[in-house]
Amino acid sequence: MEGIGFRALLTPEELNAKVQSATGYYWGQFFNPQIRDNESLYYTNLQDSVKVLYGGIDSFTTTDRARQLNSLMMNIVSRQANQMACHSVVLDFQKNKSRRLLFTKVEKTMTPDANETAVRNQLQHLHLQLLGESLSTSSAELEESYQLLRELWQNRKSLGQTWAQAWPQENECNVPIEGWWDDPKHEQAMTDPASMLSAWSDMLVYFFNDYKFVHE
Repeated sequence: MEGIGFRALLTPEELNAKVQSATGYYWGQFFNPQIRDNESLYYTNLQDSVKVLYGGIDSFTTTDRARQLNSLMMNIVSRQANQMACHSVVLDFQKNKSRRLLFTKVEKTMTPDANETAVRNQLQHLHLQLLGESLSTSSAELEESYQLLRELWQNRKSLGQTWAQAWPQENECNVPIEGWWDDPKHEQAMTDPASMLSAWSDMLVYFFNDYKFVHE
């Protein structure tokens, strides 16, 4: 990739902030809310649980930051991607389009075959939002993303996927909102008649694992 050598690996704190800015939620924030300095802040995986493992420092035993991804850090990136994708998609589509962070060009029933232009525009937005890439809708990179999404969608559709995730085969859709699963409205939010919630979730895993997402 041209210019890839000029990108710097994001620190755990920077990646933590980027994930929140992109999706509206931190990775792991739902599980361990805590109080710090008299302010209610979320415990997050990147800030607390895996900070040092992801190349951060603790000012005690680890004082040098990692400058390159190692195999353990790559596993952390993959784990974050798999655990963030589902609820990022579901919760974004629950909002009015004007308030969404990710899916500003499509609705959850819009498919690549029936709504190609809108889907391509959506992919263009995700490339810019998540990877910092300004692509034309006719670019080779966008064509690759479109064909990948179409393949992911066709696979989900062939499996009869009508729910945002295939439980228990896949990671649980860990929605970071207290009481969300107790609200009957969650069934409507998770229903996926066009198999696109699950396809977009797979696509976000792809984006969240991209070199450009964890480097700037």
